[in-house]
This record gives sequence, structure tokens and C-alpha cells, in this order.
Amino acid sequence: GARREYLPETIRGAWADAIFECVEVAMLRHKHDSVKSEVNMLIKLGADRRQNFRDEQQVSLLKWETQRKASTRSTR
Repeated sequence: GARREYLPETIRGAWADAIFECVEVAMLRHKHDSVKSEVNMLIKLGADRRQNFRDEQQVSLLKWETQRKASTRSTR
């Protein structure tokens, strides 16, 4: 496969904080049908890569992932 390049360890935390803030704001709009699929994608990606986030952020990501899964099941 293609070679992966990662951010240097020294700046990774700042980027993770910025990305978490974006996911947090997106989650506030999760109830709107017009953006639900995009927000679901962001939440899933964040939860899948939660090891890159601080502990308290991981807790929020897992909570949002649970909410995402529940809302997906309820619309089927």
C-alpha cells in the first residue's frame, strides 16, 4: 500500500483538539436531516480514531458514536 505520513508528535495534539472541536460543533447539528449523513461520517471517523484524542475527548466521541448508531437504527 501507499506510504502513510503522520503529523509530528509535537503538533498532533493541537490538530486533534481542532478536529475534535469541529466534530463537537457538527454534533450540535446532528438532529437536522439535511446534514445527518455528513455528521454521522465525522462522528464515525472520530470514534474509529479515538486513540488520537485526549481521554475526555474519547469519552465524548464514544457517547456520540452510541447516539449515531441509535439514530441510524431508528431510521431503518
